[in-house]
Amino acid sequence: MVEAILFACMAVLLAVSGACSATETALFGLSHADRSSLALHHPRASRAALSAMARPRGTLITILVLNTAVNVTFFVLSSVLSARSDSAAIGAAIGIGSLLAVIVLGEVLPKLLANAHRVAFTVVLAPLVLIASRTLGPLRVLLDSVIVGPLARVIVPSERPPALRTDELESLLEACSAEGLIERDDHRLLADVVALNQLRVRDAMTPRGRMAWIAAESTNAELVEAARSHGLASLLVCEGTPDDGVVGIVKVREVLAPIARDGADPSRRADLRDAASPVPFVPDRSRLDRLLALFSERGVDTAVCVDETGSITGMVGLDDVVRALGLAPIEGGSREHERVERLGPNRWAVSGRLPVHDWADLFGAGTTASSLDRRASTVGGLVMAALGRLPVAGDEVRLGRLTLRVESMMGRAVERVVVTLMEAADAPEKP
Repeated sequence: MVEAILFACMAVLLAVSGACSATETALFGLSHADRSSLALHHPRASRAALSAMARPRGTLITILVLNTAVNVTFFVLSSVLSARSDSAAIGAAIGIGSLLAVIVLGEVLPKLLANAHRVAFTVVLAPLVLIASRTLGPLRVLLDSVIVGPLARVIVPSERPPALRTDELESLLEACSAEGLIERDDHRLLADVVALNQLRVRDAMTPRGRMAWIAAESTNAELVEAARSHGLASLLVCEGTPDDGVVGIVKVREVLAPIARDGADPSRRADLRDAASPVPFVPDRSRLDRLLALFSERGVDTAVCVDETGSITGMVGLDDVVRALGLAPIEGGSREHERVERLGPNRWAVSGRLPVHDWADLFGAGTTASSLDRRASTVGGLVMAALGRLPVAGDEVRLGRLTLRVESMMGRAVERVVVTLMEAADAPEKP
C-alpha cells in the first residue's frame, strides 16, 4: 500500500517537473507572431504571459526553484522506494528508472513538445506560472537579491568596452579607401554592410496607413479595384482588417487571371484564403541584416512588421530594403521615384532613386556618359560615388556642367537631390 502511494506521488511530481520544463521553453520561446496569435485568440492567456515576461529573470527563478524542489522531492521518494525494496537489484532498477524518467519525461519530451506548440502550452501554463510567481514572491525576491543578483554582477562585467560607433567605422573605411588599402568597390560594399547592420526594419517598411491589403472575402470588383489603385504585384490578405488577422499574401496576377479569363461576375465574392501564401512576421525594431536572413531562410520577399505588443505596424519587402540602402530599384515596383520636378530655369528636384539609365534622356545636354560612374545605378549612387562616403544633407558634387546638391536623406539613403545646370560660360574649365 505504501509503495503504491509513493509511486502515485512520484507520477504527480514527474508531471509537475515536465510542466516546469515546458513552461520555460514555451514562454521564453514566444515569437512576435505567437504573441499576436495569443492576443487575438486568447486575450487572458496573453495578459498572463505578458505579465510573467515583464520580469523575465524573476519568472525564470520561479520556474527553476519550483522545478528543483519537485525533482529533489521526486528523488527522495525514489530513494525511499528503493530502500523498501526486497532486493538490491530492484532498488537499483528503481533508481536508474527514476533518473531516466526525469531526463526523458521531465525534461526532453516536454521541451520538444512545448517548442513545437508554444501557443497551446502558453494558454494552459502561463496563468499557472503567474500564480506560482505571486505565491513564491518573497522567496524569489530573496534569492534574486542575495544570490542571483550578486552572482550576475560578478560574472558579467559592469563596464563594457565602448562599442565602435558607426561614424568611426565609416571614417575608418574612408581612410582605408584613400590610402588604397581597399578598392573603391570594396569600400562601397562595406558601407552597405554597415548600413544593413545599423538600419532597422521600421526605417525601410511601408507604414500601416499605406499598406496594400484586401479582405479575404472581397468581391471580384473590389479585388480588381485594389489591384488597380495600389499597382503592386502582391496584396496582403486579411480576415477583415489587419487587426482581425492576417491570412497571407497573394500574387495579383494569379488571382486576376481567372477573372479575366472567365469573365466572372464582379459582385461575386472571391475567397482568397486558398490562394494566399503564408507571410512571416518580423519585429519592426529588428535589423535589416536579420530581415534579409529571414527572407533567405523562408524563401520569401515580404514580411509583416509588428511592434513589441504584436500589433501590425506595416509591411516590408525586398524592394523596400533596396530603396533604404539607396541601391537600384526593383523592376515592377512603384514609379514614383522617376518623377522630376522643375524648380526653375535650369534647376530640377529629382529622387535619389532615379535610375541612371534615365539620366541621358533628362540631362543629356549637361553631362556626358564619360562623366558618370558606371558602377552607380541611381542618382543617389552617383553622389555617393563622387563623395567617396555616405552623403549627408547639404553635400554638393559636380558632374560636368551639372551640380548635384543633396536636399534630404531617408535614413542612410539619398531621398531628394536638387540638380542645377550651369551655363557653358560658368562651367569649370578642364585643366
